Amino acid sequence: MKRIFIRILVLLAGLVLCGSAVAATVEGTAPDGTGTYRIETNGDDTAVLKRWESAVPDVVVPSELEGCRITALKGWLTPVFSDGVETVVLPDGLERVGTMAFKGLRSLKAVEIPDTVMEIEQFAFGDCTSLREVRLPSALADLPDSCFTGCTGLVRIELPPDLVSIGKYAFSGCVSLEQCDLPDKLISIGDNAFFRCRSLKRAELPGTLRSIGFGAFTLCDGIQSMRVPASVTEMGYNPFAGMRLESFSLEEGGAYLDYEDGLLYSLEDARLIGCPIQPADGRVVIRPGTLHVEEMAFYAFTRMQEVIIPDSVERISAFAFAGCAGLREIDLPDSLKTVGMMSFLDCLALTEVTIPDGTEELHSWAFQGCAALRRAVIPDSVTDMGTCVFIDCPNVVLVVGEDAYAREYARANGYPCILRDARDAAGD
Repeated sequence: MKRIFIRILVLLAGLVLCGSAVAATVEGTAPDGTGTYRIETNGDDTAVLKRWESAVPDVVVPSELEGCRITALKGWLTPVFSDGVETVVLPDGLERVGTMAFKGLRSLKAVEIPDTVMEIEQFAFGDCTSLREVRLPSALADLPDSCFTGCTGLVRIELPPDLVSIGKYAFSGCVSLEQCDLPDKLISIGDNAFFRCRSLKRAELPGTLRSIGFGAFTLCDGIQSMRVPASVTEMGYNPFAGMRLESFSLEEGGAYLDYEDGLLYSLEDARLIGCPIQPADGRVVIRPGTLHVEEMAFYAFTRMQEVIIPDSVERISAFAFAGCAGLREIDLPDSLKTVGMMSFLDCLALTEVTIPDGTEELHSWAFQGCAALRRAVIPDSVTDMGTCVFIDCPNVVLVVGEDAYAREYARANGYPCILRDARDAAGD
């Protein structure tokens, strides 16, 4: 009798709290007695579920607790649900799944999300490595950044028909993801959204798509064909790096992109975005008028042996030729101003490089891991060299001017160098 009386008092207190204008934290025991919870009332008849400690693996969250409707989940440094929870059924009436609500809950295998949910926040399901299939609610219009990042066991995701955006890193590292059909109303795919989704077999881009972020499909090497719709008017640096495409095409009628001789260009700003398919003969010719070779443009093109760069290119961006292990020589144009970070990383066959007069910057680790590199000619025009430009190039000798910045750089970083007018000297 005493327990019943106490329970009535707790319920009445909850009703008072939910009906008051003051937010409050309330703790209680699950209706079926299998766990405990903590909610935060909103000062009306609604509350946020902040914690659910369960003694059983299967949890069904009630639509009301302490007389308050549960309208949101709120996680942060720890997930809402305790370790060991395997399945969660969320209640009708729930409107929001908060940031990190399930993040790191590695035991989670299945979650049922009601169609009343209109908002899912960043990292909501990040690193739920046992999660295999998810159906997202029909009311959801935007999938946030990093929502399912690191869900290595995720095989299938059903996106809602009215979804218009997929955020940055949304499915990054979902290496088991096999099926993710893109809805017909999709407008944007964020940076690295499907990074390293190696089991994904297809990605049919809808005719509504306007924006594809950088690295969006990087290392999705299970996809064999890609067709970009004419509706696309924005594209980050190489969204298709590290893929093994057998066919690539642009829909006719687009004014933003151009695909010529196997290379993808942005017409708007004369960028070379990338080379979706590795050249069979190992030779690449970049067309005249190109200003920038974008990041990861030729990433891991192991069959590339020769590249012709026109005398218009001013910048070679980060990782542009990284992993081009077969590249033996490269003739850099006189127009070049900047060599980006790690732009020639692990070009294992490269033996000599001459930086043209007029180049101003060599960014950090630009030639890292070029193990066969023996000679690097650096002009006096170079006045900015980043950290460890030639690290892991054990045999490289820098050829520099007597009063050049590069000579001081070589001395400070322990690189052997010779003067341009005394190349036969034993050292500096």
